[in-house]
Amino acid sequence: MLSNRLNSILLQIEPCETLCDIGSDHALLAIEAIKQSIVDRVICVENKKGPFMRGLDNVKKHKLEDKIEVILSDGALNVTDQ
Repeated sequence: MLSNRLNSILLQIEPCETLCDIGSDHALLAIEAIKQSIVDRVICVENKKGPFMRGLDNVKKHKLEDKIEVILSDGALNVTDQ
């Protein structure tokens, strides 16, 4: 279940192939965007190890490792077009 804030953001996402979520709130938005078939793939970016690890755990819990990549980066610095 998403918070009101994340649900409002979800409603604004236009269907696309790849979404990059910088400051990804533990990958919660990414998981829901994939589940609702709004996007095909998500790159989640966290800049602290704790949120990064929780994001990885959430992605694994939902078995979405093939669709969601969680990276540790300062903003979009380490985001690549892969």
